Amino acid sequence: MSTLLAIRDLRVAFPSAEGEVRAVDGVDLDVQAGECLAVVGESGSGKSQLFHAVMSVLPGNARASGSASLAGKELLGRSAREANRVRGAEIAMIFQDPMSSLTPHLTIGRQIGEVLEQHRGLGRAAAQGRALELLERVHIGAAAERLRQYPHELSGGMRQRAMIAMALACEPALVIADEPTTALDVTIQAQLLELFRELRKSRDRALILITHDLGTVAGLADRVAVMYAGRIVELADVESAFARPQHPYTAGLLQAVPRLDAAVDGELRGIPGQPPLHRGAAPGCAFVSRCSVALTRCATDDPSLQQASGRGAVACHNPIHGDRS
Repeated sequence: MSTLLAIRDLRVAFPSAEGEVRAVDGVDLDVQAGECLAVVGESGSGKSQLFHAVMSVLPGNARASGSASLAGKELLGRSAREANRVRGAEIAMIFQDPMSSLTPHLTIGRQIGEVLEQHRGLGRAAAQGRALELLERVHIGAAAERLRQYPHELSGGMRQRAMIAMALACEPALVIADEPTTALDVTIQAQLLELFRELRKSRDRALILITHDLGTVAGLADRVAVMYAGRIVELADVESAFARPQHPYTAGLLQAVPRLDAAVDGELRGIPGQPPLHRGAAPGCAFVSRCSVALTRCATDDPSLQQASGRGAVACHNPIHGDRS
């Protein structure tokens, strides 16, 4: 597989009364064509801001630096017009809340059609025909009727499917799904995850799934990137991440996932403490105050992401399954 998205030293910072908030703090990441990468971590870990920077949809007070290139084309620093040419055509994002992402005064058909008219040069009639095909592709019943409806007339699950249809309209090389099932009931969640499995059948398209829940990605992703305090602390294939997590934070996330084979009266074990609000000038590992296996050096020496015995990479001085020297 070839590298589709290459991220190098990407940083996102916000000004605040207490000093600069580093939402993303020097991330390096490659995403291969045809793979599904899950990006996991607690709320505030920086996973959404990382890809909002890639999509050029950060708020006006954010400052992004570094590099993010799609098939060799730099994405950061583009003008609004240049970014609009790329969004939808080559890269698309499915947001957590479709009600706030869809335009309330336009029909679903018109919103999907506009993407095709703008990026593919289709006439309105041809765009509506293609929009109908897309709604059927994402398994929306009575698709012709849904085309004429407004977002508020659709259920939450249907709105999210409409967002997926819009994202797929121009067959982009990269689709980013940001917590796409969070606000939906478990039945609809399962249906949407099955839809994402269907999308994986394309060997050329890469899928990035941003989530806080490791349990939802076990049967979908090829690799997992675990983020904490704006950095990637572990990167591994799914099997290794689940069977032999190396970073204590990854292990803590896994222990917080309910298991069917656990004792009925067994307690879920959370991670003590709270993640830091931002990474200031304080030395050492950002996870040190919450870590049960921290060494003395962890309080003063910030670990970098390093290859770990052929099982991916980890940013930890004392990995759980690795060299403890």
